Amino acid sequence: MQNRIFAHVLPATAYAARVHDFRTYHAISSDMIHRWVYPMVPEHLPAGYEKSFLYDYSRNFVYRERKGNTSLSRSAIVNSGCIIGADVAVGDGCTLTSTVLGNNVTVGANSTLKDAHLWQNVSVHANVSITHAIVCDGASVMEGAIISRGCVVGPNCVVGAGVVLPPFTRITCSDRTDNGEEGDDWGDESESEEEEVLHATDHDVVGSDGVGRLWKATVGDDEDDEDDEDDENLAFAAFSSIEAQSIGYEDLAASYQQRLELQNSDKPDEQVGPPSAREPCTHTHVRAIRKCGQKCSNDWPLTFPTPRSRSPRSLPPPTFRRARPPISSPVARRAWTSSRSS
Repeated sequence: MQNRIFAHVLPATAYAARVHDFRTYHAISSDMIHRWVYPMVPEHLPAGYEKSFLYDYSRNFVYRERKGNTSLSRSAIVNSGCIIGADVAVGDGCTLTSTVLGNNVTVGANSTLKDAHLWQNVSVHANVSITHAIVCDGASVMEGAIISRGCVVGPNCVVGAGVVLPPFTRITCSDRTDNGEEGDDWGDESESEEEEVLHATDHDVVGSDGVGRLWKATVGDDEDDEDDEDDENLAFAAFSSIEAQSIGYEDLAASYQQRLELQNSDKPDEQVGPPSAREPCTHTHVRAIRKCGQKCSNDWPLTFPTPRSRSPRSLPPPTFRRARPPISSPVARRAWTSSRSS
């Protein structure tokens, strides 16, 4: 290759992206649902996909599978950006927002799904809340469970009733070897045939009726390294990497802007003393005035900048013209013209 880098510069109207983690998977899926990659949209997939997936497009970016028997309750609310697969059953009082439901998915009554991806053969019981999460094939979420943002429920896992998964939690049913290596469903499979495989369920995480364990990134692969502080730093770095690659992760720019807004909103609380001794609020921005007005008392004056004086527009003096009477003869017209000139 002679140290050459070949690149293709896309035009401004083109779209290109690569799925390398769960966050980009969700972002690209959302772009496809909202038709930013047209003509590659759910109802016009590339050749070969129509045998397995064939959708009908309706308003508000809602897609429904043509094949199979889908049961959607009349009291269920399907908001914008949803895909509903074949043989799906959605119970009463459910709310779907920007959610993808695969084939053979069951959603119980009064459940709320937002920015969620439910793959095939998933069972969700009643009163379940799933936000910014992925539920893989064959998994089940029992009644009253809450799946927080960034969570991933692995294949064939069961989240127990009433369990609340913390944000960015990953549950797996894969085997763990006796040396601590992870054989997860979404990582590299590098297990040795001679290693003993441990099947364990962490009931503290998935509940008493749950199945699965907490997946953790492998750190400290060097056997000679016995420094606990380095292992803690590696574990924190691994968790931060998982968090940044998950759905629902807020980027640094948004977090920094939110922190600045919180700092600015806390400034009026630092002033103490009677209202007469306080300095008047000098915020001029509309949002800042509203925020300050909510925290200030009634006798805290809000000062507004004095509007800049503007000179009135110079208009020409008004001119009055005598109305022209109807003239029926040339003699009368000459008489009216002479009286006007005089």
